[in-house]
Amino acid sequence: MALEAVLFDLDGTLLDTAPDMIGTLNSLRLDNGLAALPFQQVRAEAAKVVWPTRRETLITTGLVLMLVVFTSLFFLVVDEVLRTIVSLALGFGRGG
Repeated sequence: MALEAVLFDLDGTLLDTAPDMIGTLNSLRLDNGLAALPFQQVRAEAAKVVWPTRRETLITTGLVLMLVVFTSLFFLVVDEVLRTIVSLALGFGRGG
C-alpha cells in the first residue's frame, strides 16, 4: 500500500501526536550531539505558538498583493524611463 497522505495534527484536536513529535525531536538532537529535552518543556514551548486569526491572515494577504502590484508598476515605469533614455542616447526610436 502506497502512502497517499500525511496528516499533521499539531494542536492535538484529532490525535495526541506530541509524544511522537517530541521523540523525533529528541532523536534529532541526540544525533547532533545535543541533550534530549524533557517532555513537559517541549510541550510547554509548543503550546506558546499563536496562529493568526482569519482576519489577520486576510489583511496580511491583501497587503502583500497590494505591494506586489505597486512594485510591479514601479518597475514598469522605471523600465520605460530607462528604455526611453537609452533609445534617445543611442539614436533608436527617432522618427525616419
